[in-house]
Amino acid sequence: MELRFENLTLRVAQGDITKFSAEAIVNAANKYLEHGGGVAYAIAKAAAGDVREYIKISKEAMREQIGRDWIEHGEVVVTPALKMEQHGIKYVVHTVGPYCGGTWDNDKKEKLKKAILGALKKAEELGVKSIAF
Repeated sequence: MELRFENLTLRVAQGDITKFSAEAIVNAANKYLEHGGGVAYAIAKAAAGDVREYIKISKEAMREQIGRDWIEHGEVVVTPALKMEQHGIKYVVHTVGPYCGGTWDNDKKEKLKKAILGALKKAEELGVKSIAF
């Protein structure tokens, strides 16, 4: 499915985000950037080959960019794509979304909105023309 809005194209696709042709990909991370499972683990493994090494890179970037050892909803940390650059990916944008268990309420909606907008704002700052969530 594809939607166009002036200079923006929104495309819905299914596949492996670590091989998606976009300048940046978004990692729905936990607040400590531990990349312990799911898509976060797959991104870390694809980027560095060694998940522990990418966790180290991510935590160093978090301390440099945020100044502490955790990120809040709406904050982002950017790390290099490393081995994923072969697919045209330059950046991984890490952000924290809401825990989606239980009832979907306004608090969860607001946290999701902050995460998406934070990633989009950072992509704009980086001059990124394509981003995959």
